[in-house]
Parts: sequence; C-alpha cells; structure tokens
Amino acid sequence: MASAKKAASKTKDTVSKVLSQAKESLKVLEALEKETIAQIKNVKNNIKIPSAEERKKLTNDKIVSSLKKLGIATQSEVEELKARIATLEKSAPNA
Repeated sequence: MASAKKAASKTKDTVSKVLSQAKESLKVLEALEKETIAQIKNVKNNIKIPSAEERKKLTNDKIVSSLKKLGIATQSEVEELKARIATLEKSAPNA
C-alpha cells in the first residue's frame, strides 16, 4: 500500500511538473505573440500604400520616362514645339 501511495505521489509530482512547464511555455508563447503583433502594427504604420491617384501618377511617370529613353516626345512636348513653330512662323519674313 505504501508503494502505491508513493507511486501515486510520484505521478502527481510528475504531472505537476509537466503542467508547470506547459504554463511557462504558454507564457512565453503569449509574450512572443504580443511582440509579433506589436511588430506587425509597427510595420503596418510604416508602410504607405499609394492611393489610386498616386499609382496612376507613378505609372504615368514610368511611361513618360520610358518614352524619353526611347527618344519619343510626349503630347505636351509636341504641343510646345508646335507653339514655338507657330511663333517663329509669325516672326519670320515672308520668303
């Protein structure tokens, strides 16, 4: 009978130790979860997602940059040149 009580006591101690370890592990996991959530919120606050208008402008800027690299004039550049030609034609003597 004494050995049965001893075995039961030992089992109870073992279960108690396992539960304590599990509780400590749970505390560590909860701390990690809180830290991760805080980091995600920090990243979220630091990331700026462009609005639709900003995305369109960025896309247009890339297109204009590509056209310039290819040596192709934009519509506004063509209009400026037409205006300069018209001014020159008005100021030039009739030939």
